[in-house]
Parts: sequence; structure tokens; C-alpha cells
Amino acid sequence: MRYQAGFAAILVGIGIGAVQAAIPFINSTSRPWPSADVSSAVDDPMVRRLCGELVAELAGAYHATMATAELLDAFDRGEITRTELAVPIYAAKASASRASLHATSEIYSLMGTRAASRSAGFDRYWRNARTLSLHDPLDWKHEEIGHHVLTGWDPPPGIYT
Repeated sequence: MRYQAGFAAILVGIGIGAVQAAIPFINSTSRPWPSADVSSAVDDPMVRRLCGELVAELAGAYHATMATAELLDAFDRGEITRTELAVPIYAAKASASRASLHATSEIYSLMGTRAASRSAGFDRYWRNARTLSLHDPLDWKHEEIGHHVLTGWDPPPGIYT
């Protein structure tokens, strides 16, 4: 389970890092969409909206991931079962995967085409998030959560426990 929680924490960190790295670029280099009728990208309402969406998703994933630390401690003390630990950790991992992949893909919508050049280096965020997310696929986390919710199935220990 610690691997799952660790993966979630790393994924959230990658997503947060991507947004933090995009902010100076948006402030210094990005241009607003012409229809926005504003002089800077930070004043473009669609840039603000998307930035808010990405941050909200990452904040939710962050808090779900942080909550797993308390569950890990409770499990170690024998206060909760493995299933009571597994399902919330799977959910945190799924949320972190989705938020990180969304953030690392959509930072380009915030920054514009200039950010897509390899020399800008923003592609590393998506590449790192995607690679880590493939080690423990999101679809399997969703399947395991759904299996438990629908039938009461107890997830067996897996390769990342």
C-alpha cells in the first residue's frame, strides 16, 4: 500500500510542478487569445478558468493522498483492515493520476504554442506523469474500486503493496 500512496504523492507533485513551472511562462511569454480582448495572458478569462480547474483537481488529489498517511498509520496499529486501507489509497492514486495527467497536458493550453517547443522543456512533466501512471494503470484502480463497491470484494495484495 505504501507504493500506491507513494505513486499518488509523486504524481501530485509532478502536476503541481508543471503548473508552477507554467506560471512564469504565462506571465512573461504567453499571449491572450484575441477574442479575450485583454493585453496579457493572465487577464484572459479562459486561462484563468483552466488554471483554476487544474489547481482544484490537484488540490483534491493532494488532500486525498495526504489522508492516506493517516490510514497507513491506522492500519499499522491494527485499527483498520487492509480493505479499509486499500480502497481509499486506490482512490487517491486514481485521483492523482487523472489530475497529474490533466495538468501536464493542459498547461499547453495555458501557455500557448511557444511552450510546445522541445527546448522549453515542459514535455518532461507529461512524460514523467504518463510513465509513472502506466506502472499501475488507472483503469485497474477504477475496476478494483468498482468491484469492491458493487460486491464487497476485498482487493488481494498486488505487486505494488
